[in-house]
Amino acid sequence: MWKTIGSAAAFCSFAAAYSPFVITNLNTHQPNGNPAGQVNYYRIQFDVLSSNGGADSSTTCQTSWGDNSWLETEAYSMAVPTGKWIGCGTNDFRFQLFPYFSIGNFSLAVQQNFTDAALNQEIFATATTHMSNTTSSLSCSINGQEVMYQQHAHGDCNMASNGSVSVQVEAEACSSSDATTIFEASGSYEESGDEIVLVGSIPELGNWSPTKAVSMSVTNPQSAGAPTFGARLDISEGTSFQYKYIMRHADGSETWECCENREYTVPANSACSEISLGSDWFRGGGDAVVN
Repeated sequence: MWKTIGSAAAFCSFAAAYSPFVITNLNTHQPNGNPAGQVNYYRIQFDVLSSNGGADSSTTCQTSWGDNSWLETEAYSMAVPTGKWIGCGTNDFRFQLFPYFSIGNFSLAVQQNFTDAALNQEIFATATTHMSNTTSSLSCSINGQEVMYQQHAHGDCNMASNGSVSVQVEAEACSSSDATTIFEASGSYEESGDEIVLVGSIPELGNWSPTKAVSMSVTNPQSAGAPTFGARLDISEGTSFQYKYIMRHADGSETWECCENREYTVPANSACSEISLGSDWFRGGGDAVVN
């Protein structure tokens, strides 16, 4: 289970020597955006190897996302999924991308969760590197020509079949009893300025008081009309609670969602984990709290 930073207090600095991550078989793709049928998405894929945790382990990491619109002719991706950790082929690894991603010039962070048997502690290791076609590690074939409504700049970059990049890791040990709990809810706007907030039965959720409701951030601003709102809260492992979402309108009025209270229990032994409750839809107007 993932150990992730829920708050600055959740971790302590930890000085230890761990083996670097080795990145191999990396390739990236930038679409040409041609509406006649060409594949219209960015892609990144790579393998990561680690000898930490007492045994060699490896996995493949990959993701894809849409091309820029024709009104966005920048030479880098405008829709790269930044600020988001993306799971790899095994639960022990995940990765993150950063703004100004272009297939031949980008930054990449990789994380691994493993147990240090000698210390009997869960370790959270992070390695960050910058990949560029100005180095020998990445070779690119890119067509930079922009032809409106026919093609964007496009191409592919690849690491040599026998190539690799070794990246030093930093590690922290968990010292918290909290799990980072992720809430997400989607709902249709009635007017610009409407938002979804979160309230529930425990102090972290305002003890059912709308004035203490948890503000939520828009996680997909490009989805006009039905955005998704998200919040991340540190809640102690084993805590059971009830909660609901409230639509807070631009004029200051509020609409509670209908039906029964939502319920959840943070799993035992989940300290320092990142747990998602999944994405839900706001359930229309209804009663405030069902007792």
